Amino acid sequence: MGARGRRFNPGHPDQRLLEQSHSGARQLPNGNTLITERFFGRMFQVTPEGKAVLEYINPYFADRPLGVSNVVFRAEHYAPGTIARL
Repeated sequence: MGARGRRFNPGHPDQRLLEQSHSGARQLPNGNTLITERFFGRMFQVTPEGKAVLEYINPYFADRPLGVSNVVFRAEHYAPGTIARL
């Protein structure tokens, strides 16, 4: 089940961030936070109230030194109109 539409609660067993040293979070201009979970290939955005409004899990897996994974290093948020023809 995706996190979209649910309130983000890092204390909940299904929503804990397990990658303290390999994940990232950045505040967006609209006040939301974009969070990346590197080893799970997951990126999601939450509102200041904690509601998850977007979730994406990288569907592409590749052979890595520690096995097959869908690792994501970093996510960037682009506002509409920032990139031509998108």
